[in-house]
Amino acid sequence: MSIFLASSFYLTGFLIIFTSLAYPVSIHILTENGGRLWWQTSPAGSLFPFPENPGKLQALSHLSAIDSTIYLWLIKTNVLYVLDGTAIFADSLLLWLILRSRGWLN
Repeated sequence: MSIFLASSFYLTGFLIIFTSLAYPVSIHILTENGGRLWWQTSPAGSLFPFPENPGKLQALSHLSAIDSTIYLWLIKTNVLYVLDGTAIFADSLLLWLILRSRGWLN
């Protein structure tokens, strides 16, 4: 049970760090009227696997399919914040259940 708790904490920590890094990087993304997504500068940045700012050259560059999916489904809709909150709540509940089952909480 404690291995599950440790892995859950690790996953929650990774999710929170990813969220805190992805949102500042996402401000460099432009949306065209046709729905195409672009990085404002080149070389292109990245949202996956690790958020990375784009370069300094003033030229548009395309987002990859994975970056577009992350931006449209997780960042633009603020689902990442919901996932963070859900993960923190689940970890807190799991910790409470473990502590209560061991008799450390009345």
